[in-house]
Amino acid sequence: MKPKTLRNSSVSALAMTISLALASATVMSARASDNPAGVPAAMARTTVMHTGDVVTGVLPYTQPMHIVIALKLRNSDQLSSLVAAHQTLTPAEFSALYAPTQIQAQAVAAYLTRLGYKNVAISANRMLVSADGTAGTAQAAFRTSFARVHTHDGRAAFANNSDAYVPTTLHDSVLSVIGLQNVYKPHILAQ
Repeated sequence: MKPKTLRNSSVSALAMTISLALASATVMSARASDNPAGVPAAMARTTVMHTGDVVTGVLPYTQPMHIVIALKLRNSDQLSSLVAAHQTLTPAEFSALYAPTQIQAQAVAAYLTRLGYKNVAISANRMLVSADGTAGTAQAAFRTSFARVHTHDGRAAFANNSDAYVPTTLHDSVLSVIGLQNVYKPHILAQ
C-alpha cells in the first residue's frame, strides 16, 4: 500500500487530534471492559480528591459550567494500523473515514440543546461538541452531582462527586465528558 501524504499545513494539528483520540479511546475501552454486561460505562468518573483538597458543600445549581463532549472515532482498529504503519492522511480523508459522523455529532448537540444548554457547537472535525450550561443542567444531562471544593493550592473549585453517564442512545457515539470538574487541570508537556 502506497503511503498517503498530507497536503496542507494542518499536519501537526491532525496528528495531535488523532493521538489524543486514540489515547482516550484506549483509556475508555479499558474502563468499559471492567463493567459487567448491561451496565452503562461512565463517561466521566467521580473526581478523586487528593491530600489537601476539601469538599466544602454542595455546588449551587446556578454555577456556570462549560462542557466538552469527546466523540468516538469510527474504524479505530483500521486507524491504529494506519498510524502504526506511519501512513498519513489528509484532513478530508480523516473526516470521511474516521471522524464521527455528522449524524452522531448532531444527536449529541440536540440532546444538550433539549436539556437547556446554550452555545452548543460542533467542531469542524466533528470530534467535539461543546456547550455552556450550569451545574443544574449538567446534573440532569449526565446523572451526576457536584460539590464545592477548596483545593490544596487555595482555589475555589467544583467536582462531580458521582460518575457521569449519557443516555444509552448516545453510548456508541460518546467517548467522554470533559468539564465536570475544575479541581485538576491538564498540563501540556510540549516544547
